[in-house]
Amino acid sequence: MTYLIAEVARHQPVSAKAARVWDLISAEDAILKWHPSVAQCVSGMDQAGRITRAMTLHATGGGAPVRMDETELLRSAEIMTITYMVEIHGLPIRNYLAQMSITPHGQASCQATLRSRFTMPEAAHSGADDLVGGFYEAGLTRLAALMGAADPA
Repeated sequence: MTYLIAEVARHQPVSAKAARVWDLISAEDAILKWHPSVAQCVSGMDQAGRITRAMTLHATGGGAPVRMDETELLRSAEIMTITYMVEIHGLPIRNYLAQMSITPHGQASCQATLRSRFTMPEAAHSGADDLVGGFYEAGLTRLAALMGAADPA
């Protein structure tokens, strides 16, 4: 079986102060507030003392809900970035490393970015890219709408 490396990145302008957006995304189980696909999220800690999240996504198209497990590798409030590894159960995606970052743009706006790199079988390449990209777009769009409504520029 041939495996490919895929990279997916999505960016979203947000009409809110970068610090306010960072406060939202970096709070425990915050993804429940800003990502419309996440039905459940339970945070914990692994044996190495890293933050973990077990998430269940809303079922779509009559299928079973998808489960994702995240383990934080790095969290930096100074550069407003969280880096984590992800396991998505039931999908052929492996070695999934992702990063969410907030970049200030002036006093009252910023850019939210989700990016990842992972491997997958060549046959699944386009479908997995689209799935991850769509997941990122849905979350970033909702995040921008929430923050724009809460903190107008």
